[in-house]
Amino acid sequence: HLSIRRQRQMCIRDRVNAAWRTNEMLDQVEAVFRESLTVVSRMGEGHFGRQPQTAGLRGLYPQVLIKIAEVQNKMARTVGELGQLMGSLAAGDFTSRISSEGETGEYKKILDNAKNASETLETLLGDVVLVMDAVARGELTRRVHAHGQGTLGKLKLDINRSLDTLATSMGSIGGNAQQVAGAASDTST
Repeated sequence: HLSIRRQRQMCIRDRVNAAWRTNEMLDQVEAVFRESLTVVSRMGEGHFGRQPQTAGLRGLYPQVLIKIAEVQNKMARTVGELGQLMGSLAAGDFTSRISSEGETGEYKKILDNAKNASETLETLLGDVVLVMDAVARGELTRRVHAHGQGTLGKLKLDINRSLDTLATSMGSIGGNAQQVAGAASDTST
């Protein structure tokens, strides 16, 4: 009877240990889900400062949160770079640049597109400034040559057409003024 009783006690002890291990594993899973939900929710709201906490986690569980932290850092960097660039553009500084070096996938694509947009703006608007400066000095022969698409392309075409019209009008006015001056000279003699 003693060995049967001992076997039952060992069986109960094994079941209790298994239950503790199961509860501990479920606690780890719950902690990872709660921490993930907290961090991801804050990221969705645009707050990237709360890093995932891995204290007390073992095995694969901290690795899940470390991967979330890596994604969070990439998102924070991308959003930060874009924020700085947009702030510079809004302030009229078209020389500001961002880098996509070391980035991959959609992060690289977003940063490259933003970089290209700021370079296009700087090139076209810089050319417009030079042309308008020449116009202010009375030089009507300069034109905008920088490439632009969409609204920027239309701006370029409209400025150049306006300058063509202005140059033609000024030429006509000059010709008419010469004729008037010639006629006035003829009548005074």
